[in-house]
Amino acid sequence: MKGCGLALILSLFSGVAAAQQVTCDLGSYKAVTGVTAEQSGSVVSLTWRGESNEELRARLGVRDGQPMVTELAARKAGGQWMVLGKDLTPEFQVTTGKRRLSRTQQQALKRFGIDTPEQENARKWNTFWDAPLVIPGGTDERKGDSQPLPRSPDEVRRGNSSYATKTCSVTTDGDQVSVTYNGLTLGIFAGDLRFTVYKGSNLLRLEAIAKTEEPSVAFIYKAGLKGFQIQGDTRLAWQDTARGWQEEKFGGKPNQNPVNLRARNRLEILDAREGSLAIFPSPHKFFFAREDGVNLGYVYYRKDNNSSFSLGVMQPEHGEGYEPWGVSDQEYAKTESESRAFVDNYALYNAPPGTEQHMAVYYYLSPRAERSTQESVLAYTHDDVYKPVPGFKVVTGHYHQRVNEALHDRDDLDYRISSMDVFRNAGINIVYLGDEFPGRQGGPNRFIDQKAYFEGSARSSDKDFLVIPAEEVNSFLGGHWYLMTPKPIYFSHANTPSANQPFEENYPTYGHVYHLGSADDVLKLVNQEKGIMWVTHPRTKSSEGYPEAYKDRDFFLSDRFIGA
Repeated sequence: MKGCGLALILSLFSGVAAAQQVTCDLGSYKAVTGVTAEQSGSVVSLTWRGESNEELRARLGVRDGQPMVTELAARKAGGQWMVLGKDLTPEFQVTTGKRRLSRTQQQALKRFGIDTPEQENARKWNTFWDAPLVIPGGTDERKGDSQPLPRSPDEVRRGNSSYATKTCSVTTDGDQVSVTYNGLTLGIFAGDLRFTVYKGSNLLRLEAIAKTEEPSVAFIYKAGLKGFQIQGDTRLAWQDTARGWQEEKFGGKPNQNPVNLRARNRLEILDAREGSLAIFPSPHKFFFAREDGVNLGYVYYRKDNNSSFSLGVMQPEHGEGYEPWGVSDQEYAKTESESRAFVDNYALYNAPPGTEQHMAVYYYLSPRAERSTQESVLAYTHDDVYKPVPGFKVVTGHYHQRVNEALHDRDDLDYRISSMDVFRNAGINIVYLGDEFPGRQGGPNRFIDQKAYFEGSARSSDKDFLVIPAEEVNSFLGGHWYLMTPKPIYFSHANTPSANQPFEENYPTYGHVYHLGSADDVLKLVNQEKGIMWVTHPRTKSSEGYPEAYKDRDFFLSDRFIGA
């Protein structure tokens, strides 16, 4: 009986501990017109006016030391509240690896006589061809030419979020109000969980704000909410990359892992009867340098059981190459090999020791149906299309599209390069390319490729769309650099001309041509043809140490060298 009494007392005590309230400190909260924060017990209610005078509400609390979203709701002005989700648990996952310096960078540091541990440690954060999650790693540049290799399996670690929340604070920063909970642990990271709402916007930002003290950490993350209820008419909708609408009604078996969706605009929308809830990543901070642009699937759902599911954003642990192409076996084999290598070409975020990392996901609360909600979300990024500016043209560049290779491979100068339609659809007026001519860099044979390049670029252009056949030359100056001229110019490079080869001459087929053999020749050509040049990807890859290494050279001091 005494033992049973003790057990009962301990049980009652643990129940009291679990039910202890975590009240929020509102000392840094200042009322904002259109945004209200109210506390009732351990629940904080954020109510705010969004777009078109709509009202949004997020109720937040703590259960067993874990922050919870007890309710998300929206309503039209003067209408009834529509519940978009309730009793939701914030969940994060992080995958970490070890950042390394590339061999290419190390060789440059040795060449400049600055290969010290301090310099290597500082410059490893700018490594482009690193692949921290690839075990054991390889010597192929596109698989990551990092050093030292091999990588060991224990370098890659995965962690899920856990909470021991004891404090909460509500703060105002301009027209936004945040609720922050302490006690977050996320793998090797530790810090806070934060919810933020914005005056005049339907957005709710959920983020983990955390640090690690470990060295050389590179990471990717997943962020979302768990606990959405499956009902008879529950439906998730998104557009695929061909703009077709797709849906998931959660009628299949439960998932073990997040299902990443190749959604156009990185956007998925939960149809919550009369209202809807959109989920998407930070538009311009969620992505990082990759050699090829492939939609890997950046939003997810996960059916956890037959009654509930999760929604959020993610970064897959593997890259993916483009679709191989080529009429000839030689060309197809080449693109297939490169495409396969891009699976490992996957950049991660840097997390230097003690730096604050923000791992965020956005939820857009709406009392409207999903098509209307999609339009409202895309208004934040102008439908992911460059907005026209009167009097200006939209220019983008440094794309290695292999125009001349594709045209030669098909023996068809009128073949329509598919990437050009992507540029057009993005609202781009001018694109400058960067074809390379492998195997024919030096002499007159190179002019064969240049002719196809120039002609193909001209035929791909239109009244409001210009394709400039520029080139990343990468010879004579040091590092990588780009050359753009106001008209197509034939020139050979990479091989020193023989003593009897002139700087310029006329060819029967190509007309006026140049033969480059030095940095002085480059500057002379650029001045003569009124071109411009600049360093590409400075201080990383093969441009490690540049432009500092030639800052006193004539070509760099020339007004034809426009920067980086």
